[in-house]
Amino acid sequence: MAEVSTRHRCHLPAADAGDSIALRSVSRCESVSGDPSILGVILSHGHPDHYGLIGEVHGSIPRYLGEATQRILAEAEFFSPFGVSIPPGGFLVDRQPLEIGPFRVTPYLVDHSAFDSYALMVEGGGRRLFYSGDLRAHGRKGALFEQLLSTPPKGVDVLLLEGTNLRSHGSKAGLSESRIETECVEAWAGTKGIALACYSPQNTDRLVTLSRAARRPGRVFVMDLYAATIARATGRRGLSTIGSSPADGADWA
Repeated sequence: MAEVSTRHRCHLPAADAGDSIALRSVSRCESVSGDPSILGVILSHGHPDHYGLIGEVHGSIPRYLGEATQRILAEAEFFSPFGVSIPPGGFLVDRQPLEIGPFRVTPYLVDHSAFDSYALMVEGGGRRLFYSGDLRAHGRKGALFEQLLSTPPKGVDVLLLEGTNLRSHGSKAGLSESRIETECVEAWAGTKGIALACYSPQNTDRLVTLSRAARRPGRVFVMDLYAATIARATGRRGLSTIGSSPADGADWA
């Protein structure tokens, strides 16, 4: 968690909120829980290492996040500890500027395993900070990464870049979603009986990958109630109808 201001401020504590023990070890963020000068908290996407400290935010401080992110996290709360109900102060929409006090915040939709993920351009005091959020190029929305490279924001003074998965020299690259689909097809085509896949239902790219991989060798794709609920919460027809149509995921993949 970081704080942006038109005057000098310190950073707030950060932790890998995917680990509840790490979260509990973080002391209260007093500046977020009670500072009346805080204009809002912006959530780039719905992963717990980004929203995990949201409970420390005072109820009077607005929260800004994607509309689909808000729905997904609210629905996930019933099924998983990795869900939360966040009353929105406003919604992030791709390339649509949001005015928050003296700041202008422009979200940029990016490719990430969390649905509805954004990079953020923050403008204020005559300066421009671009925060990448968590982003990648090997998912089913990799074109968004290429678009960001080909038409990047102009006049950036500060680049704040996430390093979620920086590889060391010579280390093996991760598999793309298209490659995972191919490997699943190869494995399942030669397998008799049921094939099971364990994955996070909030990773909607993986949901599409698995459904396509099941369909190609003629298998029937069945998802559990959690996955079906999250798919519907995205608001995307191609996801919410996965498993019920020969073209499932067609408007997403």
